[in-house]
Amino acid sequence: MANTLEAIAARIDAGFDLRDIEKLRQCTEICQEMMKCADGVDQPLLYYFQANAHSAIRKIKSADERYMFDWIQPEYTNEILALRESARHRHFDHLDAIRRCQVFTNLGNSLNAVGRPIEAIEMWDEALKILPVFAMARGNRGMGLSHYSAGLYDVGHRGIFLMQAREDFLKATSSQGVWDSNYPIEILEEFQNRACEIEEYLGRHFDESKFEPHNWTLGTSKNEQRYRKWRLENRLFLNPLNDLETWPIAAHDIFHLPNHVYRIDDRPRFVQYYDILKQEYVSACLLLFEGIQTEKEHIADKGNQVFDHSDGSIGGARIEKQKLAFRGAYSILDKVAVFLNEYYELGKDIRRISFRNIWYDEKRICSQIPHQNWRLRGLYALSLDLFDREFKETALPHSELINDVRNAAEHRYLQVYEDGSVIQSDPITTRVECTEFYEMALRMVKIARGPDLPVTVNVPSRKRRIVSWEIQAFSSTVA
Repeated sequence: MANTLEAIAARIDAGFDLRDIEKLRQCTEICQEMMKCADGVDQPLLYYFQANAHSAIRKIKSADERYMFDWIQPEYTNEILALRESARHRHFDHLDAIRRCQVFTNLGNSLNAVGRPIEAIEMWDEALKILPVFAMARGNRGMGLSHYSAGLYDVGHRGIFLMQAREDFLKATSSQGVWDSNYPIEILEEFQNRACEIEEYLGRHFDESKFEPHNWTLGTSKNEQRYRKWRLENRLFLNPLNDLETWPIAAHDIFHLPNHVYRIDDRPRFVQYYDILKQEYVSACLLLFEGIQTEKEHIADKGNQVFDHSDGSIGGARIEKQKLAFRGAYSILDKVAVFLNEYYELGKDIRRISFRNIWYDEKRICSQIPHQNWRLRGLYALSLDLFDREFKETALPHSELINDVRNAAEHRYLQVYEDGSVIQSDPITTRVECTEFYEMALRMVKIARGPDLPVTVNVPSRKRRIVSWEIQAFSSTVA
């Protein structure tokens, strides 16, 4: 089997060198067929090769600049899904460290390219947990942080992001850096040049000596400190710095909309809309935190007479708080859709708007939505993750049940069980284990943070704008 795997890898490389899209498509199909009879330990590697073939097709097509701005790119979609399949496979840990780093690095690159930098950082970090000196993860993370920084309206935050990017570039190009292949010297030089450019910028615009990220308090009470530490560790603060580290300086929900203008006859309502979104998001975080505290019986449960069903099902205020957090976070997405409808004057019926359908006029991407907006493209990709039926098994981690759980929590019955004792769901009641539900709720809160934390920049315009950093300014990450 090893020879066969080497052969398919060589075939993909040859297809890319020849710019032969048809040959590369055949490679993706061969990988899929091989998956049916391959040993389990070989399957994550086959998914990785399949992703490489999709990536090669995408790079060939990207010679056409129009393709770069197309939101519907099956190659990016298939690449991301194949890499996720590899990373979540039960035998993924059997791959050698270099290969696992490659999977996470490439997944980070692809997510970043489709406008999802927050998730991309998570993937690069996963690679660096395995091998902190993996050069391509370091270098691409440095590129990603540089691009992220360009969209931050806070100059101080921009400088801190660039400090971290410079550190990544320097580590990637140090003598300790581990390179997984014989890359062209231009890649190493690109990383070195980026580090020099950042050094020059920081020397002129940012005083690094004043950056003291630990010189901040997490609160006065032990409970407040636990709460803030939990949010920091899960990257839940509406503060871009929380995407870098768990520094106490990041333990504040300080992010807001940048400067923007209104017509004379228009009232400044978008700040108010955003404040409502922030309040609901922060409340969802608090409810989820309170829902995982150790007390067995909340004061609200005292005197509440319920039956012991003796089937492992659990309830009470703790579980209900987790449900409310899950539902609240999910609802933020639909409110983001309403925000976009108002801001871009799409004219859609607000009674029928959802995060799922806001993007379309009939079956086409709405022409009034800026197609070259990097972060809007990322939100569109997120909507596919959540709602496209074809993605159900391979989309977001813990997403297989997200829509069903949300529908059950809103319209039917959702029952949570102790781990190991859950029984099968039925049309009336969806049943999940408590650990699985917490992971889904946490993932949903993280998803809601993304739209609440847009990467924004001020640009001149005759029309009011709250514009995400546009993809024209986005140079390709190194694959």
